[in-house]
Amino acid sequence: MNHLRRTCLFLVLACLASPAAADEAAEVAAIEAELSALEEEHPALAPDRLNVYVTLHPGDDIRLDSVRLLLDGTLLIHYLYTEREVAALRREAVHRLYRGGMAPGLHELTVEFTALDDSGLPLAQRRTVRVGARPGHTRVGVVIGHRDGRPGLEVREW
Repeated sequence: MNHLRRTCLFLVLACLASPAAADEAAEVAAIEAELSALEEEHPALAPDRLNVYVTLHPGDDIRLDSVRLLLDGTLLIHYLYTEREVAALRREAVHRLYRGGMAPGLHELTVEFTALDDSGLPLAQRRTVRVGARPGHTRVGVVIGHRDGRPGLEVREW
């Protein structure tokens, strides 16, 4: 998506500059489209990707409010859940919270959540795990909910 925005901006600027530059911009756009198609067909050619999925522990009645995701201390996303999304998560749906690039090597992934328990009391937890970028996709599952009568947050690679 980022590539497409840059390409569109480049095309607009090139067209404003000169007709010759517009031809080169069109050629760059065609190459960009081919590269995107190749990455879709062959994920191993794409840059390393981090995919993070969120779900609720089965049968849990907590009211999830938000989830924050940080990679090496940098905020990736702070997502606020709607009632409808929480209802879907209670029915064992899985939400893809984040999909983005990740440099090779080991990284610290921090997940924080805020919620209300079934009696209306606020809950908040934070977990940090190490994840390693592998060629292709690194998938991380986040399970939020009560375990053994205590609120819990489970973060692990899938």
